[in-house]
Amino acid sequence: MSRLPTVGFLCIMCSLPLIAQKAKRTAPQRDIYISRIERQVLATVGPEKITYGDLERAYQKNMSRQNTRLYEAPRDSVEAFLKLYINYRLKVLDALSRGLDKDSSLRAELEQNRGLLAETYFFDKRLVEPAVAELLKRRQWELRLAIMLFSREFDRDTLPAYERARAALHLLQQGTPFEQLAQDSSDDRETARNGGVLPFITGGMILRPLEDIAYRLKPGELYPYPIRTRHGYFLIKLLDRQPRVAVWARHILLPIVNEDTAAALAKADSLLNLLRSGADFAELARQNSIDNVTAERGGAFGSWYSRSLGFETIASRLVPEFEQALFSIKDGELTTAITPFGVHIIRRDSTKRYTPEEERETLRRLYRRLYYEEDRQRFLDSIRTALDCRWNTPVYQALLAALDTTKTTADTAWAAQIPQTLLGQPLYLCQNLGTTLTVEQFVDTLSKPIYRAYPLRPASLKQAVERATTPALIAHLTQDLEQQYPEFARLMQEFRDGLLLFRVEEREVWSKLNRFDTAAARVYYDSTKYRYYTAPVYDISEIYVLSDSLAKELRRQLDEGADFAYLAEQYTQRSGYREKKGHWGKLTPKQNKLAELAEQQQAKKGDMLGPLPYEKGFVLLHINDYEPPRQKSFEEAIPDFAPEFQELQQKQLTEQWLERLRQRFPVRIHTSTLDAIFRTPKRR
Repeated sequence: MSRLPTVGFLCIMCSLPLIAQKAKRTAPQRDIYISRIERQVLATVGPEKITYGDLERAYQKNMSRQNTRLYEAPRDSVEAFLKLYINYRLKVLDALSRGLDKDSSLRAELEQNRGLLAETYFFDKRLVEPAVAELLKRRQWELRLAIMLFSREFDRDTLPAYERARAALHLLQQGTPFEQLAQDSSDDRETARNGGVLPFITGGMILRPLEDIAYRLKPGELYPYPIRTRHGYFLIKLLDRQPRVAVWARHILLPIVNEDTAAALAKADSLLNLLRSGADFAELARQNSIDNVTAERGGAFGSWYSRSLGFETIASRLVPEFEQALFSIKDGELTTAITPFGVHIIRRDSTKRYTPEEERETLRRLYRRLYYEEDRQRFLDSIRTALDCRWNTPVYQALLAALDTTKTTADTAWAAQIPQTLLGQPLYLCQNLGTTLTVEQFVDTLSKPIYRAYPLRPASLKQAVERATTPALIAHLTQDLEQQYPEFARLMQEFRDGLLLFRVEEREVWSKLNRFDTAAARVYYDSTKYRYYTAPVYDISEIYVLSDSLAKELRRQLDEGADFAYLAEQYTQRSGYREKKGHWGKLTPKQNKLAELAEQQQAKKGDMLGPLPYEKGFVLLHINDYEPPRQKSFEEAIPDFAPEFQELQQKQLTEQWLERLRQRFPVRIHTSTLDAIFRTPKRR
């Protein structure tokens, strides 16, 4: 029986019923309550205790209910889940009692996967989570900045750009208006045309050095130093800082005809008076707006809008005049705005604040895409410094002298000139870590397939050394991860238990299902054979033509006794079937639409059908033979019942195994504790 290996006790839990949650406690009550019940024992399984905390973590993970407290879930669901969790622990205890955890291959697999899990977990905790938390904090606000960029010839010499930035900063501090100076001096001509003023931004939208400083400024404040980035030097000033909200809005767009703005505004005033008297905005939008897309929706844009990110579900932004008018009013209020499109009557329907949970995963992906690799490299560099990792300069210089740095490792003789006496010398050392990379080890590293055609330039060699020594650094950083983070220790235990579960189930269940028990299968077949019937079989000949009149004429000839095969040979227009005289052979309705037509017509042997519309023409069918459905023999029915039979066997084998385990590892559910948690009368 084919199956997928699983880690955990998994899939069947997904079918447990989930009913409406109970009313939630307030935050202080909830914290006190959780701390009180976290260690309460809900059940014992042999020597193991299952606490409330154990079960809640498993419930949240396996039921995809990360934010659901166990005591808020329906009691019936929790009790059903507890029984499944007990079965899982019984199987793991069996695996441990057999010593499967000491198996060398399992230990090797566990260690290999620990390395992968530990690296990801460590950098999540040290880099990703703090960065995402900071981005979430920043995303509570929207900033409006004015910038100037000084980048002319920055890639050749940074000093002239820096001096221009300092000179501009001095003028600003002397009172020169920022917008005027940006128009005259900024090298970013696109923003310079607007006086350096940017649209509203929020966390994760601009260069990080600028963003880090912008969120420290107060409205109206000019940062007193040039900010260096890879693009050049920037000057920035914070113009405005507002809470970040999204609004739901609608509008009525009125045209300005022959540049007569006054007439459009007069019509807008009349519509505003109607709206303030109680007229329906949606109906007036449908009748008057020239924006056909929103008019159909009663003037609604159909998406939430924020000043920094624009529409949530529409890839566009509002023009500045409209945006400014929209955010100058409160929910339920009306205003007007003039834009290049015409005169708008604007209604702000409602406002929402963003919550961290709405954006956490989005910002996590954003951080990994924009900043993670840079931060990771910077962090590892700091660790190298702390561990006193450095080049053995004389050996490094000797290696460079022995290499042709214009070549790559694709040259099979790239390492031929390295002296034997140099191979055993330490090339790179981490004194406080006690690790050394020799020249020979480095040469072996560069001989691996991933370094094929790798450049032998000094900068490339340094990158390769860092790459080769990074695993040792990460192993050092993550060696005590279980002690630092109990959550990671639980993760590794769950992973180990998943491997144990897979191996012990292989022995007790799956290996036994690989042998097909014919005798048991026959018993099962005898009790269910009424379900298994063959499909009806039709032996069909066909004449297919495109003309309705021709089809009717051929039917007339057939009714007068013409030979079907002869007419098919002369007239059928289906490619390749004239030479077959229209004969298709034996067909079933599941395999062929002609047989499906025959079944729909309840055709029997000798019947003539048609003409019937079919594909892009018409068909005449002759039923040469008909085999009605019949009960399948045991051998014929095996493909039909084998999956159900093996599933039944799997359940029986599992239940028999669990029953034996309950004898070895007694199970006790603490009903009184469940009663106290769920505040329900004790069940008899």
